[in-house]
Amino acid sequence: MRRNLASEGIHTDFVLPSQGVSSGVAVITIDENGQNNIVVIAGANGLVSPEDVEQARGAITGAQVLLCQMEVPMAANLAALRIAQAASVVTIFNSAPVSSEIPREVYQLTDIFCPNESEAELLTGLPVHTLDDARLAAAVILERGAKAALITLGTRGCLYVTATEDEHIPVQAVTAVDTTGAGDAFVGSLAYCLASGCSMRDAITRANAIAAISVQAPGAQSSYPRRDQLPAWLQK
Repeated sequence: MRRNLASEGIHTDFVLPSQGVSSGVAVITIDENGQNNIVVIAGANGLVSPEDVEQARGAITGAQVLLCQMEVPMAANLAALRIAQAASVVTIFNSAPVSSEIPREVYQLTDIFCPNESEAELLTGLPVHTLDDARLAAAVILERGAKAALITLGTRGCLYVTATEDEHIPVQAVTAVDTTGAGDAFVGSLAYCLASGCSMRDAITRANAIAAISVQAPGAQSSYPRRDQLPAWLQK
């Protein structure tokens, strides 16, 4: 896995071995409509500590965007979010794979809180079947302290809500082969675009489009398009 990251030009300075523990694993099944069910075995991911995060302080404070998710312990996420907020780094929290309640401090340290529909339901206790449902869930997320709620809605795109904005950003309809990794494609692209200077609206539109491309091929990383495979407007 380290070699794979290095081959893609991704820094592995803070990828550390944990003796006697396997790397994290996700067991994935796909139904006839391309929808996925995923069982996550944390492995070494579950041992990431605030002390490990502290070793990466310089990388975090020197970044444009910090992206956190729930495949590492919450204490590690909190440590990273605290460092980032103190350095005025934009913070994104992707609540996947949601498995427990999220401390209020996480919301308060997050600029963009990004769940999908089912995660928003679990976290807020509200049904999220329609856009109006999503707006009610977004209001709960804002009330808990997040500066913005960005709820991904699958084939309907996503909803972006702040104290002053409420915008539904649609996505082009495609035939899904495998939705595995679509959420990661979305938040990764969103973070990249924001770090590159895109406006929020433009970053979300681009992230929507890249996630839509990813669901048209099987696999997770293997379904992600490379830059030269993107439509011309996304390469700019």
